[in-house]
Amino acid sequence: MTTQTIKLTVSDVVLDAMKRAMPKTNKAELALNKFVNVLEQHLEQSLMHMDDNMYKFFKHFYVSTHNLSLEVGQFVIDGKRQYLDKWLGSKGLHLIRVTKPGQKGGDYSTVCLTEHVQMNDAMDINQLRKKTIDELDALLNDKSLTDTDFFYKLFPDFLTMTKAQINKHYDLCPINVKSLNQFIVFLTKRANMMNTVKKQMLIRQAKAIARIAQAGINTLPMKKHSSYFGRTYYTGRLNVQSIRKVLRHAMLGDCYEYDIRSSVVAWKLGFAWQICSRNGITPKEFNSNFKTCLSYLGDKKKFRETVRLNTFGNGSNISLDM
Repeated sequence: MTTQTIKLTVSDVVLDAMKRAMPKTNKAELALNKFVNVLEQHLEQSLMHMDDNMYKFFKHFYVSTHNLSLEVGQFVIDGKRQYLDKWLGSKGLHLIRVTKPGQKGGDYSTVCLTEHVQMNDAMDINQLRKKTIDELDALLNDKSLTDTDFFYKLFPDFLTMTKAQINKHYDLCPINVKSLNQFIVFLTKRANMMNTVKKQMLIRQAKAIARIAQAGINTLPMKKHSSYFGRTYYTGRLNVQSIRKVLRHAMLGDCYEYDIRSSVVAWKLGFAWQICSRNGITPKEFNSNFKTCLSYLGDKKKFRETVRLNTFGNGSNISLDM
């Protein structure tokens, strides 16, 4: 069962050369399959975060060739252990070609696929546009795209951590998968004012978050990184802080948005909710007791306009942003 939306097909000439150098049983097939699987993951990660035109116009990706080589690893080829990608390069059988090397070993290089590789992308926006709504729903609900293998590749810590350790090192952000899937349909069919590159990136990120959520308990794990000044940040590129605002709205669904001005209100309201919950106060009573705070968080602009109007009347020159 695959976990990738990208599928690579490699020319037979590559496998034939590997079989001659690795004649024992199916060693060549296993080695090539590993290379292809690792490369698919790197390309998918690249496309998920590309917000420029390098792929759209030039079919270029951003990949750490150093990390790729290490992950694929060494094999006994022509009687000695060597890195598979290096050996393929020495035979003129590169699967990727570096067009612009990274500054350091682990840095991302700009690469493209060679003539030996063909790529099929299930989440390519040009292909998605051709699908009906029902076909899109079928793709988005395809369980082969959301199995637990994908989750544990991204979060291997969860295999060995206890629940207490997970809570110590991660925050689990609740995800509205239905909202995310509707967002993907919206981007594919109706977001006409957004450029294609941005739509493609958002579609990939939305699908990745949905797959992570469906593989677990409808949450997105976000690894904590506490600063010396008391704030909590999150590592990685798929978290509630790093993604674009429009995607944040989609993944959280029906929720409140707060900024630096309303964060204190939201923070204190969170404590109030916990206290009320522990003391048996119903949600209806909570909403009644804190209706002013909820009104402020629900529509901050409207709340400010109402306060200004009731305080100063129609003739006020006070800015709405105050």
